[in-house]
Amino acid sequence: MKIPELIVCDVSRELFARLRQSGGGRFAACATTARDLPEQLRLSESAGSRPVVLWDLSSCTTEQVVVAVERGGDALLRVALLVVLPLGSVKARQIIKLLHYLPQAEVLLDGYDDPLRGVIRAMDALPERQATQCMIGPLVASVSTTVSDIVAAAILGGHRRITVSVLAQICALPIRTLEWRLRACGAPEARRMLGWVLSLHVLWRLDMLRRTPKQVAAASGFRSAEAMSAFVGRQTGCRPRAVMASGGFERLLDACVQRWQHGDLTQRARAL
Repeated sequence: MKIPELIVCDVSRELFARLRQSGGGRFAACATTARDLPEQLRLSESAGSRPVVLWDLSSCTTEQVVVAVERGGDALLRVALLVVLPLGSVKARQIIKLLHYLPQAEVLLDGYDDPLRGVIRAMDALPERQATQCMIGPLVASVSTTVSDIVAAAILGGHRRITVSVLAQICALPIRTLEWRLRACGAPEARRMLGWVLSLHVLWRLDMLRRTPKQVAAASGFRSAEAMSAFVGRQTGCRPRAVMASGGFERLLDACVQRWQHGDLTQRARAL
């Protein structure tokens, strides 16, 4: 049986060494650069391989990404792709543009997400965070541009249960500054924002990925499915089962957008 291939692009030597050592024989890793990535993809395809690509964009400009996409063509769009962004530099406009050119990409934050776990998920064909592509456009558009980067960071970091201090770390902002910016433009307070974002990730996993409540609870940072259900109920006014019965992820996303636009997420949760 052929070992799956991992192509790592522009990653640090330390990360490449860790991936090779920690793969446990599950995949064969080869290194390349953004300039040579399209040719490496063609070589892999000609050899009958469907690689997973881990691409660190820390030192890449948007223009370099666009050039690589144009040169890589459909070959780049056919692979399972994980892109790594540096912690503390989340920019909503850049991420939206990035996902426009790389719609299948899963975005990882360096220093927050574990690239090895992402690679193993991709190898096992278990997409985890495609919810980002569905959430980021509508949610960013529903708030002031002043806090769009905070919203983008909440979406990327809020796939599991985190505190406001962790969100502030992802945004590279003091907690008071983060909370002041949200309050100044009438956006949801950070705690409520994270509660709704995590609830959306929960519904994505239940509705779109068809995972069991127990699996979703573990992936989302809850001790049990019941604790997860109670959390979503407190945040949104409806428990996951009720949301699934009334439209699932899409229904919850629409409700979230409507409330953020009207600035009423700080109010007591009510039924959808």
